[in-house]
Amino acid sequence: MTRPLALLAPVAAAAVLIAALTGCTPGPHPAPSGSASTPAPLVTGVAADTAAPQPAIDLDCARLFASPAFAAAYGAGTLHPVDVLVSQGGYSNLIPDADVLQTVGGISCDWSNGAPGPVDGGGSAPVEVTLALLPNAAAQWARFFGIYGAAVAGVHCDTPNGEVNCSSDQLVGTNWIELYMFGVGGEPEARALAAAVGTAVSSAGPGAAAWTPPSGTTSFGDCAQLLTPGQVAGDLGVTGTSILFTTGDGGWSIQAAARENANAVGCLFQYADEDSTVGQVTWLRGGSWAHDAAIAASNSGWGTPAPASIAGLASGDRASIRCNAPDPAAEEFTPICTVDLLLGGNWLQVVISPDPGDAHITVDPRVAALAVAAHLVSGYNAHAH
Repeated sequence: MTRPLALLAPVAAAAVLIAALTGCTPGPHPAPSGSASTPAPLVTGVAADTAAPQPAIDLDCARLFASPAFAAAYGAGTLHPVDVLVSQGGYSNLIPDADVLQTVGGISCDWSNGAPGPVDGGGSAPVEVTLALLPNAAAQWARFFGIYGAAVAGVHCDTPNGEVNCSSDQLVGTNWIELYMFGVGGEPEARALAAAVGTAVSSAGPGAAAWTPPSGTTSFGDCAQLLTPGQVAGDLGVTGTSILFTTGDGGWSIQAAARENANAVGCLFQYADEDSTVGQVTWLRGGSWAHDAAIAASNSGWGTPAPASIAGLASGDRASIRCNAPDPAAEEFTPICTVDLLLGGNWLQVVISPDPGDAHITVDPRVAALAVAAHLVSGYNAHAH
């Protein structure tokens, strides 16, 4: 069977990818609108002992975009580079997929015509290309291939309202390439663009060696080392059920594969007697390099970060909290509070996000998020080394 092309807008596509990452269906969380800015240049072909990870192949977004296939597919001058942190920070409050991919030597790119999409209100159909590349992905591709079958490879297109939206997944050497093409000129043009990207990746030389966090970065285990379900249930004032730590199941994606390769899976807070979740913990090991830029690029709809006072923070550690505000025009409100923690050079997140009508949580989400974060810091200090 083929994967469905759930690509009516970039935000919708992102929600599908996040669902594949966590193994659950995305809830009705409204995504704030994003904006574009000029991305910082990527550095390639450097040593592994850098402050930030570098691509594992000697290629970057600018050189990919120089291919004539982009102009042939969209018209000269139509597409422009977009900061992937801004676009991803528009649809998700979580640690960006781009940062996770970069940690394992991957590449993330985004180009668009700059026009607002339908999710921004009154906009036109999206005209955009997004690319994700995961190196050293032969085993992950085999898992993806095993779930969805042989037809998953190649280019697949839909034509909603006359627009041509296409996706492509391909394995080039050991590099998994995912390409979304919204508003492309046609399926032949999409196939030509995907082929050109594959050729560029195949022709690229080696880049940086595998990155390791700088000296002094502390290491830690999994959720069970940092927290207990009982602590989380108590912090949330859960009644009528209990909390389980799960990692989700179901689909698979390049983003999920990158998180597994980066040992950045985290855990979901799932109610024991139902499928719904009320929050999660996630992290990026050695991710202090990514924190500030990602928070600055995150859409203000997720809340304005404010310093959080949490007991046990060591010298150099930081904590902040951001919570979204109700939208007067929305029929339902899903509160989302995110605590971002820098602990020993690592970036960890606590997210509390009860669905509308959740009858189990009795503590205000902001208070609950801070309480869970305090327990996490205590567990981290007890076990990290």
